[in-house]
Amino acid sequence: MSITYKLELGAPVAPSAVVSALTEGAAGIAEAHTGTKGSLRGGGWFDVDVAEYDPPDPVEQEFGFAPTVEVYFGLSKSGDFEAQETDVLRLVLAVLARIPGDALLHFEHDEVWLLRRGGRLTVNGALWKPQQLALLSPPYETAPLAFG
Repeated sequence: MSITYKLELGAPVAPSAVVSALTEGAAGIAEAHTGTKGSLRGGGWFDVDVAEYDPPDPVEQEFGFAPTVEVYFGLSKSGDFEAQETDVLRLVLAVLARIPGDALLHFEHDEVWLLRRGGRLTVNGALWKPQQLALLSPPYETAPLAFG
């Protein structure tokens, strides 16, 4: 069993391009991959797929864009949780640096970690630890983010 975070992208991009951004953008975190699935150091995993549009979509309703690609990140409950969480943030930032468009990172439609909408990056300052905020390059803003 794992704890799963989800990155939803609203961009005209193929899952294979997202996998490339993941594996090339944060060297050493993604240990291996086959197709659109892979393993992460620390015991986690990732899975990239085309988002299935099923209205009403909560991301579209709350944040104004329809996801086209989704990335699931599973964190091992037996590993160093904070290190794995930070690795996921590094991977997400690598994807955002390489793939334009809207994006939302959340945990089970409950905790919203970041939103990129119209080129503006907003992070939920209540969730990011100082060492994780240090991974960000300006410009970005901090604000509360949540599903309705």
